[in-house]
Amino acid sequence: MRTLIVAILLLLSGVVFAQSNVGLMIEGEITNEDGKRYKDAARIILKKDTLAPDTMKIKGGGFTLGLDYDSKYTITFDGDNKYPKKIFIDMTAIPNENRTSPFEMNMDVALITKPLIPNQQLEDWHNTVSQKLYYSIVDDAIVQDIIYSSERERLRAQIVGE
Repeated sequence: MRTLIVAILLLLSGVVFAQSNVGLMIEGEITNEDGKRYKDAARIILKKDTLAPDTMKIKGGGFTLGLDYDSKYTITFDGDNKYPKKIFIDMTAIPNENRTSPFEMNMDVALITKPLIPNQQLEDWHNTVSQKLYYSIVDDAIVQDIIYSSERERLRAQIVGE
C-alpha cells in the first residue's frame, strides 16, 4: 500500500512538473476567408525546435495548443484546397521572474482558398512564415513582429497587383 501511495505521488509530481513548463496557451478557431468557422477537416502541424513535427487533425475549427518555455515553434494550419498559414513563435527570451503562469492568447486563423488558376508567386508567398510572435519585455506579453508583418503585406500587394 505504501509503495502504491509513493508511486501515485511521484506520478502526480511528474505531471505537475511537466505542466509547469507550458509558457503559452493558445485557444483559437480556424475560419474561411469570410470569417465563418472552417467546418472541413483541417491540419495543424506543430514543429518544436529541431524535433520532428506533430500533426493534429481537427474538424470544426476550434483548437487549443500549449507551448513550452525555452523553445521555438513553427505552427502550420492547413486545409484541403487552402493555402497553408505558418506562424513562428519564439518562447526563448522570457525571464524566469515572468514565468509565474502561462501567457494566454486567442488566435483566429483564416485559411484562404487557392485560386482556380495557379499563381506560383502567391503560392510561394503563402508557403513562408506569415507571422512572427515573440516575448516583449516592455509589454510582458507575446506580441507580433509588426515590421515583419507589414513587409509581408507589401510583398503580397505587389504579387496580386493591389
